Amino acid sequence: MARRRMIDPEFWLDEDLAKLSPHARLLYIGLWNLCDDNYATLPNRPDWVRAQIFPYEVSVVIPQLLEELSKNGKIILFKANNQEFWYIKNFFKYQSVDRPSK
Repeated sequence: MARRRMIDPEFWLDEDLAKLSPHARLLYIGLWNLCDDNYATLPNRPDWVRAQIFPYEVSVVIPQLLEELSKNGKIILFKANNQEFWYIKNFFKYQSVDRPSK
């Protein structure tokens, strides 16, 4: 289930993020809504991610944007229990979770 998140004003000044395409930056913020509160992870399911973050934009190619975020070190792909997941590297830099989900 998607969660409400706050965008820290420092986010906009991050020089590494400024190097990303506008859709990649927006996707990065959107991933915060989808990730697990405790571990900053989410499943590698590009179609599901697109449906959640860009439901009305058919031209947005999520695998490309995920690759862009990965190449720039913002997210890290890993495997657990034969499934792929993304870890959002600086999630806790920009988010403080007071009441994590179970």
